[in-house]
Amino acid sequence: MRLAETNSCFCDSLLTDLICTTCRDRGYKIHFQEISMNLRAAEEGKEYIIKQIETDDEELNSFLFSLGCYSGEPITVISHLKGGCVVSIKDGRYNIDKDLAEAIII
Repeated sequence: MRLAETNSCFCDSLLTDLICTTCRDRGYKIHFQEISMNLRAAEEGKEYIIKQIETDDEELNSFLFSLGCYSGEPITVISHLKGGCVVSIKDGRYNIDKDLAEAIII
């Protein structure tokens, strides 16, 4: 799960209870929200959890499910390519095109 600040934090302190102590002392409040993105925006080498597959194509859903690519499963982008990316799902590596990478929400 990735988190991002909706308001700016004015220090580099460690976060405690979702707000750093310096900002709390200054009276600032920091709210966090969950961010969703597709595989095209993922960092190489970082493991993510699949949130959903955005497609109405049942054949594509079945194919992805057979690879182990479904909601709740970990996925890692090994490298980004011009036409897509190489991903690691379970014990396999797969080359997927950009349209499919954009359909996988992490």
